[in-house]
Amino acid sequence: MNEKAIINGKEYRFIKTETDMITNRTAVLFENEHGCSFICPVEAWLENAKREEPAFNKYASPEKKIALFKSLFIGRETGKMMSPLSEPCEDNSIYR
Repeated sequence: MNEKAIINGKEYRFIKTETDMITNRTAVLFENEHGCSFICPVEAWLENAKREEPAFNKYASPEKKIALFKSLFIGRETGKMMSPLSEPCEDNSIYR
């Protein structure tokens, strides 16, 4: 089950699934950033589930592949390792 979904423009976090004893349908229990809980049918959750895109794929251009490779070594000269995630990137197909 996806950990997050965007419903009506707001992001929610998955808590657990429950099965209704009468209808035998599965529902998803989820919460917003304030901890308020909500419930919806599992189909609605899956329809709005946040899709995680891979950080990199085999169809990326050679320039993107080289940029990713170089980004893995930022800070080696100074002895301070930096995550590529700590720096904003114009091209979000490279970083996650």
